[in-house]
Amino acid sequence: MFIRILRSSTAYGLAAVVSRGLVFLILPLYVRALSPYDIGLYELFNSISLLLAVILPLEITQAIARLKSNSNLDQQGIKNQSTTAFTFTLASFGIFGAIALVLIILFGRGYLKEGISILVPIFAITLLLLNGAYYFLQNELRWSMQPRIYLWSTFINALVASSVSFLFLGFSNLGIIGLYLALNLGLLAGIATIIFKAPNLLNVRWKWDELISLLKFSIPLTFSSAFLVIASVIDRFVLSYSLNLDTLGKYSVSLRVSAMAMLMLQGLQMAVLPIILGHADQMNRKKNIEKSLRFFLIIGFTVTFQLSAAAPEIMTLIATNAYSDGALLVPIILVGSVLSAVYPFAPGLWLLGFTWRMAILGMALAILSFIFSAAMVPIFGEIGASLAYALSGVIYATLVIIFSDQVYPVNRNYLQLLLALIFFCCGALLIMASIILSIAMTWRVLSAIILSIISCILLSSEIERRSVFFALYGLVKSKKFDV
Repeated sequence: MFIRILRSSTAYGLAAVVSRGLVFLILPLYVRALSPYDIGLYELFNSISLLLAVILPLEITQAIARLKSNSNLDQQGIKNQSTTAFTFTLASFGIFGAIALVLIILFGRGYLKEGISILVPIFAITLLLLNGAYYFLQNELRWSMQPRIYLWSTFINALVASSVSFLFLGFSNLGIIGLYLALNLGLLAGIATIIFKAPNLLNVRWKWDELISLLKFSIPLTFSSAFLVIASVIDRFVLSYSLNLDTLGKYSVSLRVSAMAMLMLQGLQMAVLPIILGHADQMNRKKNIEKSLRFFLIIGFTVTFQLSAAAPEIMTLIATNAYSDGALLVPIILVGSVLSAVYPFAPGLWLLGFTWRMAILGMALAILSFIFSAAMVPIFGEIGASLAYALSGVIYATLVIIFSDQVYPVNRNYLQLLLALIFFCCGALLIMASIILSIAMTWRVLSAIILSIISCILLSSEIERRSVFFALYGLVKSKKFDV
């Protein structure tokens, strides 16, 4: 089981490294070629696109994912429903895109700041449409367990987007238009790669009975996912409304640096659910879910501590002085990012079809996130936005595990998880304090290593700790004997 998870997570992890890694290579160019206002505008459009990407296809890909996780169902029937879902996805994005482009051409000019081209929202809409198709196709590859094609499409997408970005941002004065052109061309290349490698995914089929059956499951998930997206981006909207787009642009760069932590986590996060849920043995499935959560948190805490410790140097290396204060935000943002990513390890509500409960949970979280942001941003600015984001992550992780385990009990040590959560938050604040006090990087990294070791001890079981101890003891003893 864990060998398969490791292999798939390696492929997905490589895909994340390739995709985000190449993007990070152009981040220094990105922050120098674009003004904080341009970056803030892009972040605002991107946040809106994240919400629309959930609402427009009504999360129908989640219904397909749930079907494919059930090995007892007819595979040909699932394939037919996948084709219907893909056709619906293309239709929903296509109709919205056509209407939005007409409205932008007719009325968009009056809502843009002087000097911002009408092409910016047009290219933003095009990016949304291409992202919708690309996301669906990549999910099909993921649930069909074709990580190699997934990796190839991601690599081509990132390579084209990064190469064109160097051309348009580095050698042409295209600004934010050049960024959108590069991202659109990258997505086109990624989609073309999937078409070439897996042409069977692009069949078009429309059957109303299949569509209605899928939407009965997915529509409640649309509300759930939409509220979760709102909860994750509300800090950006409040920040732009309470302050300005320049401040949002600076905050966005801190988010990009923090996203580096998800490179190692995303592979495990994406691989674990299709593999674990593909096994019919309920007892082993639950044990693997419990172990996978602890393993995920150990990696997440370790990456958070290490990246946070080096945040000032990373920010200095990739950004200008205008963004240097953003290093303070990285530890706090990472708390929210890691904890917001635990949902694959608490799949009970999703697995058993309690989608309306998921919607209510998402709505409650969105309301709390808005309250946190509205209360903190006007007082603390960017730090308030990051604190609101972190608090939302803490509450989400807590609630999703509790509600999931109520309907799909998993034998977890909740006291262990609570202590680890408290330690994680305190450790992030400790590293943030060391950055404020300008403590040398050597001491920050040493502190991060110690925090990482303690988190490993907190999150491992007694049997696992003994196994590691005896393994290390045996290794040391054999080395002494060899000497």
